[in-house]
Amino acid sequence: MQLCRATSVVTGSVDPNDILVNEDTLTTTQLATQPYLDYTIRFQNTGNDTAFTVKIINPIDTNKLELGSIEFVNSSHPVQLKWVNYNKNMEFLFENILLPDSNINEPQSHGFVKYRIKPKTSLLAGDSIINKGYIYFDFNAPVETNTTVTKIILPTSINELAKAVGNWQFSRIRQRMS
Repeated sequence: MQLCRATSVVTGSVDPNDILVNEDTLTTTQLATQPYLDYTIRFQNTGNDTAFTVKIINPIDTNKLELGSIEFVNSSHPVQLKWVNYNKNMEFLFENILLPDSNINEPQSHGFVKYRIKPKTSLLAGDSIINKGYIYFDFNAPVETNTTVTKIILPTSINELAKAVGNWQFSRIRQRMS
């Protein structure tokens, strides 16, 4: 009796170029205090040579986000920030970054930028704040990041209400009611 055995290795790629946000939902009551949304855009040079310039284009939806509240938080390398008004893009420019490729020096091939911005108080339940970035390494075509979504919802439970007004304040309210 002959047996045949076939094996295959399942592989998959992970794109190290992404955007993250600290909140996937906000309640309509949280909007009154205008909490910051913290964004991190991460990038990695997975090419085959050193990157001399990295430029990130990040469209900002000024119908849903307060442009005047944007604050730069941190970056992995020195960066220049520029608001491009005609197409509502935040531009992060890393000139002379000398970012090695991941084959030569994996730990040093990474970079990031962090910023925060407040949502507008006029948002309604059912609205979503969508964000993504485009990362350019030297003269190459952009690498498009994933898309983040922060949904605006109504507080429909005690837990969501506690989160919206703060657990400490909520426990004081409940004590007064009992």
